Amino acid sequence: VDGIDEGWAPAAIENGIIGGLLVSAADFRDRTNARLIIFIRDNMYRIVSDLDEDFSRVVSGEHLRIDWDHTSLLMFVAARLRAAFGHPTTLKDEQVWNRFAKKELHGHDGFLAVLKYTLYRPRDVLELLNRTHLVAQNQGRDQIVENDLEAAAKGISQNRLQDLCKEYRDVLPGVESQIAAFSGRPAISTLGELTSWLGQLESADGRELVAARVVQSLYGIGFLGFEQTQGGFQFCHDGSDPALSVMPAGTRVAVHPCYLRALDVELPPGEVLDVLLRDTSYEFGEDTQATRQMHQMLLDRVLSHLQQQLPQIREGNPGQHEFEKWCEQVIRSLFGRVLRNVELHPNKAAVERRDLVGSIEASGGPWRRISETHHAHTALFELKNYADLDPEDYRQLASYMGGSYGNVGFLIYRAKRQKPNNKERSHLQLHKGKGKHIVLLSTEILTIWLKKRSLDAAQDRLGRWYDLHVRQFWEIPASRG
Repeated sequence: VDGIDEGWAPAAIENGIIGGLLVSAADFRDRTNARLIIFIRDNMYRIVSDLDEDFSRVVSGEHLRIDWDHTSLLMFVAARLRAAFGHPTTLKDEQVWNRFAKKELHGHDGFLAVLKYTLYRPRDVLELLNRTHLVAQNQGRDQIVENDLEAAAKGISQNRLQDLCKEYRDVLPGVESQIAAFSGRPAISTLGELTSWLGQLESADGRELVAARVVQSLYGIGFLGFEQTQGGFQFCHDGSDPALSVMPAGTRVAVHPCYLRALDVELPPGEVLDVLLRDTSYEFGEDTQATRQMHQMLLDRVLSHLQQQLPQIREGNPGQHEFEKWCEQVIRSLFGRVLRNVELHPNKAAVERRDLVGSIEASGGPWRRISETHHAHTALFELKNYADLDPEDYRQLASYMGGSYGNVGFLIYRAKRQKPNNKERSHLQLHKGKGKHIVLLSTEILTIWLKKRSLDAAQDRLGRWYDLHVRQFWEIPASRG
C-alpha cells in the first residue's frame, strides 16, 4: 500500500486496508493492554483522518510525527559513518563528519550546505553522500569536498524532481506541467510576480489555472517556500495552507534548492537560500496519557543527552561553537513550547550580532510576565563559554536590547554555581539603574533544570529565578550604619 515516492489516491480498498489496520491495532490495545507501533506516511495519515469516520475514536491523539532536523540528521549520518569506517564511539558527531568532509564542507555549516540539496529525509541524505563519496573516490580521495557535492547534486536533483512528480501526479493532476514551467525562470520571485505569471498559463486540459491554488499546492508538496521575517525560506511537505490571502504581494517565494539543478535554475549572484522547515514539534493532537508517556520518554533522552554533553565541551574559544549549539538545544528543549523560531546568530551581517533569539508566544507563566513587564516580543540570549564575566560582557548584552527585545536579556555563562557572586550582582544593579535588566543563567543552574526532566518544572524554576533577580539581585542592598 505504502509505495516509496509514489502517489497515494484514497481509493476504497487502500483506505479500507489502512483504516482496518488502525482499528485492529486499537482493538489489540484494548484487549491485551499492549500497544502496536505503526509507521505511516504523513500524507496518508492525514487523508485517512479526514475520510475515516472512526478515526477520532480509534487513534486521534495517539500519534507522533517524526520530524528530521539538521541535528538529528547529523546524528544519523555520524552513526552510519562510524559503522562504515570504524570510527570510535567516543568521537562526537561533528568530529566524525569532519573526518569525512573537508574544506568548504567541514564543520556544522558544511553539513548544512549538504542538506540544502535534500528534503531533510534520511534516505535523501544517504543517497547524496554515497554519490558524492563515489565522485571523491574516482578522484583518488576518501574525503568529500564541495566540487564532489556539486558533481553529484545534478543527478540527485533530477531524481528528486522525478520522484516529486511521480508521487503527486494522480493526486494533483497537471503538477508535472506546472513544475516544468519553472524551468529556466528565476529561482526567487515575489508572490505578486508568481501569481501574475501562473495566471497566464493553461492547465493540461486547456482551462485557465487558478494561480493561488497552484501556489498553495506547490507549497504543500515542498516545491515552493516563502521568505520569513527572521530570514530564510520556509518549506513544508504536509499539505499545509500557506495563508496566501494575508501575504503581501511583495513576499518572496523560492523554488526548493534541491530542485534547482534539474530545472536549470540559478540563484541570483550573492543570494543565499536558507531552508527553514515548518515547526511541527508541538502538533501532537489531543493530549492523551499514551501521547504524554511517549513525549516524556523522548524528552528524557534529549535532556539526558544535553546534560552529559556539557562537560565534553571545552571552555573558551576552542569550544565556543559547540557551546552555542548546546545552548540553542537547551533553550529549544526547555522552552520550545513558548519560544518559537529559536535561532543562533539571526543577523550575522549586522553590526550588532546577537547570539541567540526566540519569539515569545506565551499565554501565561513566566515568559508572559517577562514579555509584558519588559515590553519584549523576542527573547535575547548572550552566550559566554567561560566562567569569569567582565564588564564588557554586560555592556554588550545591554547594547543589544531595545525594539522587539525590550529592556531584558539573558546571559548564559560557564559558572559552576547557581547564584551570582557580589561582583556579578554589582554589574546587574549598575545596568538595572540604566533601565537594562540582565538575567544571569549559569550552566550549573541550566543543568539542574535539565535534571528535572520536566518542561513544566523548567517553567516554574525560571519563574522563581526571575523573581530572585527582581527581589534580590537587581536591588542595591541598604547600607549598614
